[in-house]
Amino acid sequence: MAQYTTYNPVTGIPFSWGSGDNPLVEPGHEVIEGIYPADSWRIVDGVPVPHAPDQETLEEIIRSSLQELNGIAGFVRSKYITISPGMEMHYLEKRDQAQKCSVDLLATEEKYPLLASEIGITAPTLQGVAQVVLQRYQLFIFVESKLNKARMRASSDIQNTTTREGARQALDTFQQSLQTEGLI
Repeated sequence: MAQYTTYNPVTGIPFSWGSGDNPLVEPGHEVIEGIYPADSWRIVDGVPVPHAPDQETLEEIIRSSLQELNGIAGFVRSKYITISPGMEMHYLEKRDQAQKCSVDLLATEEKYPLLASEIGITAPTLQGVAQVVLQRYQLFIFVESKLNKARMRASSDIQNTTTREGARQALDTFQQSLQTEGLI
């Protein structure tokens, strides 16, 4: 475990009760913690430096803002699709089967196994399942187009910002646009 030491932010003297193993610190990292997060320090080239949010570089602000933006977009998508490894292929295959099945006059469960697995759950017939799958796909495209437009605009605004406030404003505007569109 990595060692950490808690310091009195006024005197700089270590608190003896704060030394020891910190299970939240990754092995090999050194952390100097104050009583409050704002009192924390980080080690830069072997020198303790106060760590405060306003010390983030513009690059760090942009990177973290883009991560937050993509996290919000992922959350919105998760309301409409299942986020799980392999589901992209599942959805694409099911959409392809639904498109073919909807025009196949001789459609059988053997030809369209993913659709057949939903008979009696999604709809009572193979053709019914195909129609529901295509309707859901159209809903996803509708939602994704609105989400992507707002996300791309916010991403551009974040990448072109010169301040923390500009990045925050871009994220706020993104969330407001999602609310206006009824996506969150």
